[in-house]
Amino acid sequence: MPMEEHLDHLDSVMVALEGGTFLMGSDAREVVYVEDGEHPQRRVCVLPFSIDDIEATTGDWAQFAVATGYATDAERFNQSFVFDLLVSPALNATITQAVAEAPWWLPVDGASWHAPEGPGTTYTGRSNFPAQHVSANDADAFCRWAGKRVPTEAEWEFAARGGRANKRYPWGDSNLDLYIRANTFEGIFPHAPQVRDGYLGPAPSRSYPPNRYGLFNMAGNLWEWTSTIEPGPAGNAQRVKKGGSFMCHRSHCFRYRNSARVRNTADSSSSNTGVRCAKDGARGKASKCTAEPIDQ
Repeated sequence: MPMEEHLDHLDSVMVALEGGTFLMGSDAREVVYVEDGEHPQRRVCVLPFSIDDIEATTGDWAQFAVATGYATDAERFNQSFVFDLLVSPALNATITQAVAEAPWWLPVDGASWHAPEGPGTTYTGRSNFPAQHVSANDADAFCRWAGKRVPTEAEWEFAARGGRANKRYPWGDSNLDLYIRANTFEGIFPHAPQVRDGYLGPAPSRSYPPNRYGLFNMAGNLWEWTSTIEPGPAGNAQRVKKGGSFMCHRSHCFRYRNSARVRNTADSSSSNTGVRCAKDGARGKASKCTAEPIDQ
């Protein structure tokens, strides 16, 4: 299918941002994961760009798969990680290994974007939910097919902050009523959920109020890949992810904050990882990168 035949049918809407200088990262030592690299805070210039208002949906991914025949890393490996509370008891009983440091992660044979919780599950009826089990390699391929690209970490954080300097979350600093602001884990992690918002796993892509730029789910729901590459253990290259996920909880993964970040290898996939695409903006305008950081 030629690209021009499908672009108008993708679920996302691109939001054009003028860019500028902003304060990236955080110096709030009481909540920052220094080992993740989100400290120190620094001034960063972002050129004009556009970014999708939502993460790529399973409906989008189905179009992509039909048009290209692309097989994701999860499909090629025939395995991806799934949060154990989302795995059926019958399937769970057949799995004999887990991540030692995080036993709530189960390696599930056959889990992928079209079988998010493994064999016997389907994305049918969830076409407006974000596509899961997306690796960085998959993210690159999807965005390229859509005529876009994966955003840099700086672009992603600039967009998430929505023009608010020194704020912890896309909506500001308040922790009150978090369950109506973002899709994160409620209750006692990992096995005593409250699910007041109705979603133990991912929520539909336009759930919860958008930030001031009109972008949805910049905190929680799914981790989102960026194009930023950094050295990992033993010097292996890793890609930065932003935004946190439905599994994040202050007690163990307080990473649904603007400055938070994690890194993974480009072929890693899981039930809480997706992508939001970006695109270069008009570069003919005067740069705003000499200006002071954007207002609160």
